[in-house]
Amino acid sequence: MNTVCQEMDVPLIRFDKDDLLRVQTPHEDPLVISLIVSNCLSKRVLVDPGNNANIINKVAFEQLIVEPKQVKPTGNPLVGFDGKRVEPIRIVELPVYAARRNLKENFVIVDEHLSQPPDGKRTNSSIYSEESDALQKKSIALQASSKEASNIKELVNLCLMTDKDKLKYSIFLCFNDVRLLPKEVLTEILSRLPAKSLLRFRCVSKSWLSLITSPNFIAIHLNQSHTNNSHLLIKYYSLNPKKERFSLRVDDNDKSFFELKCPFKTRNNSFFRMVGICNGLICLSDDHFGYTYTIIIWNPAIRKCVNLPKPRVCFHTYGPYMFALGFGFDSRTNDYKVVRIAYLQHRMGSWDTSAGVESLLFGGGEGYIFPPEVEVFALKTGSWKTIEANVPPYNMVEYFWSSAFVNGTIHWLVYGKWEGSNQNHRGTIIGFDVGGEVFCELNLPKKLADDNPLNLAIAVFGDTLSVFQYDKRVKIEHCSVWVMKQYGVVESWSKQFNVDLHGGALGGALGFRRNGKILLARRNGKVISYDPDNRGSKSLGICGGTDSIYVGTYAESLALLDGVNAASGGAKVDSCDMVDSEEEPVSNGPDKDALEKHSFTHLLFSSVFLRQ
Repeated sequence: MNTVCQEMDVPLIRFDKDDLLRVQTPHEDPLVISLIVSNCLSKRVLVDPGNNANIINKVAFEQLIVEPKQVKPTGNPLVGFDGKRVEPIRIVELPVYAARRNLKENFVIVDEHLSQPPDGKRTNSSIYSEESDALQKKSIALQASSKEASNIKELVNLCLMTDKDKLKYSIFLCFNDVRLLPKEVLTEILSRLPAKSLLRFRCVSKSWLSLITSPNFIAIHLNQSHTNNSHLLIKYYSLNPKKERFSLRVDDNDKSFFELKCPFKTRNNSFFRMVGICNGLICLSDDHFGYTYTIIIWNPAIRKCVNLPKPRVCFHTYGPYMFALGFGFDSRTNDYKVVRIAYLQHRMGSWDTSAGVESLLFGGGEGYIFPPEVEVFALKTGSWKTIEANVPPYNMVEYFWSSAFVNGTIHWLVYGKWEGSNQNHRGTIIGFDVGGEVFCELNLPKKLADDNPLNLAIAVFGDTLSVFQYDKRVKIEHCSVWVMKQYGVVESWSKQFNVDLHGGALGGALGFRRNGKILLARRNGKVISYDPDNRGSKSLGICGGTDSIYVGTYAESLALLDGVNAASGGAKVDSCDMVDSEEEPVSNGPDKDALEKHSFTHLLFSSVFLRQ
């Protein structure tokens, strides 16, 4: 690339003595740069001051969009570093864009793979070339008149015809000047690309960086992702080896999947509770055993996360308590929020009757104080705030609680004693409006309300609220799926279908697929896809601890890419490194005894229950 360097009228890059630290001299270190060659981004271009020819590998050349007339024969051999003579295949004149200048350079095409592939086998590059041949010809024909609106539209459609990111970007760069593209066309093209490609394209120019990181573009990209690229996320804790895994799968294709790398670990090296998934963000909490305060909002697509600060209500200041979490999106302010409801327990097991017996909930041997403490964390503020909310007077099942975000509201199953009821408990649903930050109540149908709260689990069915109803919590034989078809209307609750769990062979229902099938967990931890129409099942090749498995819909997004306005007081967004769980330090004394008692009984109950 000597000629390119000589023709670029740019300031010289100078090196001083500090750059020679830890460098053994004399040296002849090469320089590797990135250039746009023939409208394609070449990431690794070796600049060798002792080389007199511009060389391009055959595999790289086959991926370029080149007119046949640009390729010419050549008879001059090349001599390699080892003295070996190499006969070039052809010589080609290619446009090179560097330092804001368009240049034309001759490149010698060589084939580093001297041996031919076995008969009947094709290299990836030849397959790629055959797939893209028709698209290459069409894109070349558009280059001469790319300013015309009709050709711009055709080129946009051409970009969207292929799933190959490299080819898509190459076709896109067929314009003589990308700046000729209308902003709405540029936005339309970029919004269809995966997050991984967009992260690279931020480096193209300042205008592209500003566009890709803008809240408006992030919202447009998310909408495209929800429409075209929604996947099924299955989280589980594998027992051999002991590791938490996140399996991302095409919802209607069990053979197409890959694993998201989880950069976090819990306090006891087990698994996180999945609080929820919303717009490509995953909320995790390390709260299964004991008092910990590690809550993480994670975007695996862009490898960014937010570690929430310690909430106000903790054991050190309030003593024993139980709590539940929820995660959702506030469309009014374009903000993500985590809500934490903490039910304080009477310290040392004594009843505080000064507030009256009515102020105590019956859920727990020692009772919880009502109303609970409610805190809300917002990404845009980066802090917790306490709200004085009118929380309906119900209790949640400790440890086994779950939440569902539907219609801008986070929902939990709760239970309480009702006046005039013969039942020891009666179930219902409470909701937290993420935008208005107020609580509401949604009644269950009588068959669900009168059931044991341990036999119910809340879920999301498409865009509607759903409840799984088991005949019993352990050794399950039967499961019914209820759906609220019209949000907020009690009469719209309907039993969608029944699931035969084959005499307790299965551990419970996990979630739904777009094709109507249900994902179930066997008691041995294997995940299967169950068809309620023909009662057939198919294994997904996943096996983990039954309590660790979570199923949800995941759509890739750029959320957290804009930094959430950290400079103006928002949450700090970090790159995903290993994050350890934070445990509450406890000093010696009565508080320590109460914590040990609470943690031990909690762990014992959960362990025995899960092994039944």
